Amino acid sequence: GNAAAFGGASTSLAAGGGNTSLRAQAFLSGTINLEEGLMFFANTNYVPGIVDDDGDGLPDAWEILNAGDLDALDDGEADADADGLSDTAEFERGTNPLAADTDEDGLDDGVEIENNTNPLQADSDSDGLSDGEEVNEHGTNPTLADTDADGYLDGDEIFFGFDPNDPTSLKAEVPNYLAPSAQDLTDTVVGVDWSYCEGGVETSVQESTRIAVEHCRDTGAQIVEITLPERQELIERWMVTCSVECAFAHRSTYPSKASEYGPSLRRLLEYGSEKATALEYAGLERARERFRHELDSVLSSVDVVLSPCMPMCPPRVDSMGQDAGDGGDAAPMLTFTAPFDYSGHPTLTLPLDLNTSGLPRSFQLIGPYLGERRLIEIGSVIESAIGFDHHPNLG
Repeated sequence: GNAAAFGGASTSLAAGGGNTSLRAQAFLSGTINLEEGLMFFANTNYVPGIVDDDGDGLPDAWEILNAGDLDALDDGEADADADGLSDTAEFERGTNPLAADTDEDGLDDGVEIENNTNPLQADSDSDGLSDGEEVNEHGTNPTLADTDADGYLDGDEIFFGFDPNDPTSLKAEVPNYLAPSAQDLTDTVVGVDWSYCEGGVETSVQESTRIAVEHCRDTGAQIVEITLPERQELIERWMVTCSVECAFAHRSTYPSKASEYGPSLRRLLEYGSEKATALEYAGLERARERFRHELDSVLSSVDVVLSPCMPMCPPRVDSMGQDAGDGGDAAPMLTFTAPFDYSGHPTLTLPLDLNTSGLPRSFQLIGPYLGERRLIEIGSVIESAIGFDHHPNLG
């Protein structure tokens, strides 16, 4: 009938036990389903059914809103924009069925669902990079604002020139290591801590260190005595740091596949995951920072530091079969390596000569942070002066 007959005055209806006044609306044309309308107003929990006149499984109103008419989308299971999501899935997720990349972030809607990103938000993790930039350009995780967990947003790292996938990345140019080197070490200062080089060290190694120092002097270098920072805690407790970081690196396969590991590595992982404590690890991190800063201070007055590589001559392979237990027995072997493993300063090992067993004696140079170019240059001059040319016959 005529919709205007529906009324032009206010009508009172009972809704949920109370009285409600509905302002009547006169319609100039069309029809009103009184049963449907009255049920809606009388029952506040009533939801009208979805109208799908073309039977494609998609609400007509949604099709018209997104596609303009009912003919643009053929079937709910079809994928009109070829983005990897069916039209029904697009309806359920609120994405545009005719736009492969609804949020225009560089990733198709279906790819976003696979990556657990939001197809309606260009930057799902709010790190300053679009999801497409993260996946297609930088290889970062679009669901983690700080992919490498270094405390900086991925977008900030990119802006300032750092690597968002590497917590140790630095904004520093890589030098040309093949550039022409100096011919001598005039104006070069080599520091030596004699108590460090000779305390608890075999006589043969002490002798080789002094020979190395003389070679440096012969090339024009100035030799000065220095005192290195306290480092004993780092040497003796290296096992804690190494085992904890090793256990963390292997967390996806240890202990779930412990039986597949060899006995030595398995014991290291066991120590790091079961015996070492967070308090021990944190204490060593403090010691690491202290040693690094104090060594930086020493290296501000010299170009390099010279020291042995080990407190004894090189061991034979058949004498290295025994494990170091909890790491305490290995401490002497780590005297000249562990401190610089902790501090991150570059080192360069050079062969000197052969000992009475026919094995090479060597020494090392320790350079300043990011001082690899100068370290290699100094090492090249010293190596030429030594003239070591003994190579084992591997044939």
